[in-house]
Amino acid sequence: MEAPWLQRRSCCRINDLPDNLIHHILSFLPIKDVIRTSYISKRWRYLWTSVPSLDFDGLVFDPQMKFVKFVDSILSHRSNSAIEKFCLRFGSDYCRLPHVHTWVLTAVRNNVRELSIAFHTEQSFQLPSCMFTCRTLQVLSLNLYNSVLKLIPPINLPVLKTLRLSSVRFRDDNLTQLLSNCPLLENLHLEACVISAHIIVFSHSLQRLTIDGSPKQFLLDHSGVKNGIRVFAPRLLSFTYRNHHAQCIHLEDVSSVVQASISLEFDWDVKHIVCGQRVSNSLEGLLNVKVLTLSSATVVLLSAASGLLGRLPAFPKLVQLYVSIVVGKDHFRALTCFVHNSPNLEFLSVNIPHRQVLYYRNLWQRWFDKECFKPENAPYECTFRQLKTVKINGFIGDEDELAFVKYLLKRASVLEKMIIVFSNQLSANLELQMKTRDNILLYPRASSSSEIICQSVPVIGTQEMVENPYSNFLLF
Repeated sequence: MEAPWLQRRSCCRINDLPDNLIHHILSFLPIKDVIRTSYISKRWRYLWTSVPSLDFDGLVFDPQMKFVKFVDSILSHRSNSAIEKFCLRFGSDYCRLPHVHTWVLTAVRNNVRELSIAFHTEQSFQLPSCMFTCRTLQVLSLNLYNSVLKLIPPINLPVLKTLRLSSVRFRDDNLTQLLSNCPLLENLHLEACVISAHIIVFSHSLQRLTIDGSPKQFLLDHSGVKNGIRVFAPRLLSFTYRNHHAQCIHLEDVSSVVQASISLEFDWDVKHIVCGQRVSNSLEGLLNVKVLTLSSATVVLLSAASGLLGRLPAFPKLVQLYVSIVVGKDHFRALTCFVHNSPNLEFLSVNIPHRQVLYYRNLWQRWFDKECFKPENAPYECTFRQLKTVKINGFIGDEDELAFVKYLLKRASVLEKMIIVFSNQLSANLELQMKTRDNILLYPRASSSSEIICQSVPVIGTQEMVENPYSNFLLF
């Protein structure tokens, strides 16, 4: 146990710290613990009243009415110092709308810079209008748990740079209206939002855009433009698009994007040619992308509409390609198209999620035959003049995979290294590993200095594969 004089010396050291540093330390503590620090010494008695970060979580209060009294008490004792961050989480049973309006108004009056609100309600709940006219707000995060976002003009967020919307339902053009009044917006993140109208993302300042799907339980109208998304963002650098319904998106002006990730899911109620066209639409406009990530479902959807492969856009600046594919000739053919259309590609990472193959095999049989991928049937006979590194993860050693490896080795004239990571199944069979590796080492190579590295992974029991078919569902 620490001696009393050591405790006093440690306390004195903390007391010697400047207020701004103490406030920073307190920002990592729950608000109840922050208040308890008032008992440390006289100097600490009122420090908590000027802490710039306030985080109120109503879901940990019982009974519920204590939450309202607690928040009211904290804000009433607060000094007039600025509020850097204000977080509020609660349910509709925890407080009434007037309470929320008062709390948010207090934050706005104290020049709040970061505001985060998450609430769960089964009834309509209108957010305070003052939060949409705050002239100091730089970060706004809303989680509405599938409630409708209602906006009442005027809307003006002149310095907002980051907007995160989670589980928000949009009607009419509310999202378009909100975005058009954020002239300095740099980061936009939409997660599990439901869009029932045509959305236009128009911003000259936007640099990072993430659209992370809509909830699978919501069936959207797929009639073209009605619930589509159009993006006009000439300064966009990073674009991530994940969608459970392969929803239509058009990238009108995103020529500055250097990093993109596309992951579209199946919609079995829509013809595969339509889904494939949506994938193609999402890729158009990414002409200057340098790093591209594609999910296995995205490749499958594009492969299903084989007529689109010959019309894939070129990616003249693409340097790194990360892709997940399932085993099948059409999927490797689609991958070959991407590599061919990327003349400056240097790094290729291929992930083969075999658990996903097992789970969806019956569904995909109606779209693809079982013919093996053959180099002579590849869409292009070409030499990959810049490809230096290839990594294949989940390699099981079947005909399609071996044919694809042979195809790359024969045409990658400057290849330096090919890393093949065996799947769990192949890693469990040492004899088959050696046979597979020896066969690959005999393949002809366009690059005499290329190195082939075969690696095994710790074996995962087959029981887990049966019980958890989703555990390796979307790997990039």
